[in-house]
Amino acid sequence: MVPWLGEGVFCDATSVFRFPPSFSEFPLLSGDERTSGFACAYRRLITDGFVGIRFELAVAGGRSGRRGRARFPGQDLVALLINWLDLPIAVTSSGDGDRRNNCHLGQAGAPLTAHILRATTRLPTSTPSADRSWLHPGRPLLLADYTSKEAQRPPDAKVVDLRQDIGVCLAHCRASYRGTLVGVWLIERTGPNPDRDALRRLRVHLLRLHTEYECVRLVLRFLMRQAKDGRNTEAVSRFLNRGLDLLTSPRKYGFDQDPILAAAYEAEQLVAADEWRTMTHMLTTNRARDVAQIDNVTRGQALLDSNTTPDGGSQPVYIADRIVVAGKGGTVNEFHTRAGGNIHGVIGSGNVVTNSFNRIDGSNLPDEAKALLKQLTEAVALTASKLPSEEAEQVSRDLTAFQDEALSGTPRRNVLQVFGDSLQKAVDFVGDVGAPIANLVTAVIGLIT
Repeated sequence: MVPWLGEGVFCDATSVFRFPPSFSEFPLLSGDERTSGFACAYRRLITDGFVGIRFELAVAGGRSGRRGRARFPGQDLVALLINWLDLPIAVTSSGDGDRRNNCHLGQAGAPLTAHILRATTRLPTSTPSADRSWLHPGRPLLLADYTSKEAQRPPDAKVVDLRQDIGVCLAHCRASYRGTLVGVWLIERTGPNPDRDALRRLRVHLLRLHTEYECVRLVLRFLMRQAKDGRNTEAVSRFLNRGLDLLTSPRKYGFDQDPILAAAYEAEQLVAADEWRTMTHMLTTNRARDVAQIDNVTRGQALLDSNTTPDGGSQPVYIADRIVVAGKGGTVNEFHTRAGGNIHGVIGSGNVVTNSFNRIDGSNLPDEAKALLKQLTEAVALTASKLPSEEAEQVSRDLTAFQDEALSGTPRRNVLQVFGDSLQKAVDFVGDVGAPIANLVTAVIGLIT
């Protein structure tokens, strides 16, 4: 491991992350005759030595088939990036006796996390595996660095005013990958000689920002789930004092922070105003205000008011539920993994009837719709019982989100279809057990919208 200015230490991860032999022949777009000719520039693991760890994979472009290096339309550029997330890869020594875990690039978070946990935990052979709750994968991020001659900027990408001219145009958008929205940073080189030092600092900043944001989100979510166990408040305070620095500083790496935060996380909720109920002892007033400041930047509204704090004490913090933000024309612009509550609220011993059925019975849905929604709940629970724990938890979150929208009083068809599609993907892994899910999803949507 060697030091790298601004990045703590990093190590070469080439031996951990493997591409298929035909890597350069992978198609640029699904169904397109053009191949990428891309080559891997580096695979490396970077850590700040404290909480954050990120895996970076960089590829450099080559030929683009018989059509040459034609300029990509904006939507094709995003489609190309998302298509790369379907690249088959292998993560070696991923734990539990496996020497190689085959998956798609966009799904590499879990096996990489398992590998890191196993590789950095010293355990005797007679000791059970390390607690997987020690390390959690965050959401992936895509970053494209290209010239104006190579591709157009997607029409829905939001341009960020860097408030300085370094020869690039920075923009941000989101793209859907297997039912989840992935953040995409687009760095377009608008001139022949961009400021190379500033360009590197910008890339570092965007990647660090994503890592820090995910660390704060995941750590607070984990603490919320484990609050009843009485976690070490000193460690929590130390994490917040250090981990929130990047997110609350007005400038980092020579760039104004606010417009970058607003572009990337404007539809996010790091904390929810209606669930300030637990973890009071975990946060000082200043740290709670820092968290609120991040939300204030990203959502445009303050979440913390000193007048609402009893005796000037601290405010508890809770991570937001999975949310959906509908844009113009009814299109779904943003949704992310449910982060709050009990993820086993539906899937788990005795919880199917106790939690979900009671909610359904107390709703204003027609009786026929209630019956179908209960059948869907049972089918999903049965499907989840046949899945590994991480996939089962994802199915649980998808069902909860589907139910939340169905029982909202004004269910939106396009939102239900997004979460319904995610539920139906689970069917591919369990065969006939999950067969009823597709029909039940369609029937429920047809009845209530």
